[in-house]
Amino acid sequence: MIATAEIGPITSAEARTLAAEETAAMVALLADLSPDEWRRPTDCPAWDVRAMAGHVLGMTEGFTRLRRMAGTDGRGALARDRNA
Repeated sequence: MIATAEIGPITSAEARTLAAEETAAMVALLADLSPDEWRRPTDCPAWDVRAMAGHVLGMTEGFTRLRRMAGTDGRGALARDRNA
């Protein structure tokens, strides 16, 4: 058994591989949903599966583009205000 203290941070290459694998698994899952399944509720009462999938897609898109990710951070907004 490996102690968690012995496990170092993942590398950028490992993170990209994990992200690609998780994205592929989610795409495969969503591709198999029936129309009724898209309308099923989630643990977030106001969101059905379609809304949750859209949220996850939007967040994923935001985290894959540095400029967009910086724009969601308060420091990014301050930098835009200073340059305006």
